[in-house]
Amino acid sequence: MKIAIMFILLLTTLFPTIVYSGEIYGCIKKGGKFIKEKKEERVKIKIIPKSNKEKTYSTDTDEYGIYRLYVPETGSCILNMEYQKRPVYTSVSKEEKKLDFLVYSYKGSVQYDFFIEEKDGEYLLRRK
Repeated sequence: MKIAIMFILLLTTLFPTIVYSGEIYGCIKKGGKFIKEKKEERVKIKIIPKSNKEKTYSTDTDEYGIYRLYVPETGSCILNMEYQKRPVYTSVSKEEKKLDFLVYSYKGSVQYDFFIEEKDGEYLLRRK
């Protein structure tokens, strides 16, 4: 028991970001299927906390279309995506194109599943 407690304290000291950060994870689909692309063509995800816009957390989806990020700041964040080297918009109108999708980071885990659809040559992001 004593060894287990010491091990947990050691992990907390060595990896505080993982222990105290919020996990944001989920999957991304296109056409009802997971996006399974070559490594260089996977979806690129970037999250910027509104409380600290100088920090950026980024990752790519894995071979199953799954992503996972650890964001130490809690609260609202901006999520941006890029697919096949093109931006994924949250909305497109004649006046403007929006890239930012609002997500929230908590001390625990939160899941955001998305799907990407193509419309008029643009990729659009939709939440599942």
